[in-house]
Amino acid sequence: MALGKNIVFTSILTVSNYIVPLIVFPYVSRVLGVVNLGKFGFVESVVSFALLFSMFGIYNLGVREIAKSRGNQDSLNATFSSLFFLNAINTIIVFFIFIFLIFTYQKFFEYKNLLFFGSFNILFNLFLIQWFFIGMEKISFVVYRTIALRILYVALVFIFVKNTDDYDVYYLLSVLFVFFNAIVNWFYSRNFVRLSIRLINFKTYLSAYFQLGLYAILTSLYTTFTVTYLGIVKSEADVGLYTTAVKIQTLFLALFTAVSTAVVPYVSKLVHEKNMEGIKDVVGKVQQLLMSIGLPIVICLVVLASEIINIISGREYINASILLQIIAPTIVLIGFAQILVLQLLIPFGNDKIVLRNALVGATIGIVLNVILVNKFGAIGSAIVWLFSEIVVLVLAQIAVNRMYHINILDSKVIKQLFSAIPYVIICIIFKRLGFSPIITLALVGLSFFSYFIFLNIFVTKNPLLNNILQRIKN
Repeated sequence: MALGKNIVFTSILTVSNYIVPLIVFPYVSRVLGVVNLGKFGFVESVVSFALLFSMFGIYNLGVREIAKSRGNQDSLNATFSSLFFLNAINTIIVFFIFIFLIFTYQKFFEYKNLLFFGSFNILFNLFLIQWFFIGMEKISFVVYRTIALRILYVALVFIFVKNTDDYDVYYLLSVLFVFFNAIVNWFYSRNFVRLSIRLINFKTYLSAYFQLGLYAILTSLYTTFTVTYLGIVKSEADVGLYTTAVKIQTLFLALFTAVSTAVVPYVSKLVHEKNMEGIKDVVGKVQQLLMSIGLPIVICLVVLASEIINIISGREYINASILLQIIAPTIVLIGFAQILVLQLLIPFGNDKIVLRNALVGATIGIVLNVILVNKFGAIGSAIVWLFSEIVVLVLAQIAVNRMYHINILDSKVIKQLFSAIPYVIICIIFKRLGFSPIITLALVGLSFFSYFIFLNIFVTKNPLLNNILQRIKN
């Protein structure tokens, strides 16, 4: 089953994007301290926000259109050329605007050296073309290359980041990692596609590019922008604590993003074939997989937040525990939203509905940011993110149910919630036994894994999970 293989490779690729920073994070957070980590987090959020403008709607649009065109070489060349040059024009514009803001906006000028490094990240991301490889369903090479470069990145961090003031070195290494990734990706893509300015046809893709780009930016107003806004109105220590919680949440969210990303080309193909039954079957399997994985993760993060923070970042960051508890449920919420948006609304071309829902979520995010972050700081940021994701999920489910009669928030979800009760009991028992944080998490992990295998392999017999496990075994 190609879908299972794609999920395995995409999961490895996506998780590697987060697991390596998490490996170095315990070391870096202790070396840099809360304040300097907050500086790094603020700069990272600003550059990430700029990347949303430079990359705009290229990722979702690129995956969808490349998946449609890959069966015809001429069509593939034309699609790739149009999308790449469209994104190149936008990237160059954003790059120069970003440089201008560094030297004209006082808050940015305070971090001018780091932000100048980050400006090159904007250019390098143009040549990453990850959307092309996902759409082509040819990502095994990208996975192997990414892992190799990330191992090198980890080694360089431990070699060169030695004291509190090395946060600029830490950030420069992150930028260089993107640079080398982009070089390898770009030259490898030449094995599959030819870039030609004569094949450009912007008109076909312009509308969807801007609609999906606005969707990405609006979504960021209650995710990436929240960190930037927190850094502007509150202290660097607040950003450091919030960033700590977000990094941990993001690692587990990567699993869900990987599954959703891997399924998009497959669903796009089914949409092209008008195979509605096949689409419903895939969506149902993915929903079951995400719930079976997501619920135990959320439960663990909520009940054992202080132990997790203590192990990863140290006692200095213990106040991030409540932030992690608040944002933990977004893992499942975003997972569900990605099923509805990435696997149904976007493949079917409902870009305007996706944009409208994102606009509502962004409006709520902005209003709540002003009201809650100014008063409650990092806790307010966490609440903004959680509430905004709930609103977006509900709106997406209403739209999908109305148009395609697919409801992923059905009675099966209730059954899955009840089946997750043993996870809660396991966490509470081991937490109260008073072991050290490491031993507690180790015992919880072993118990979770045992119950997870029993429930999904022998009781519910999760079909997609069984297929993935078989792929890994082979």
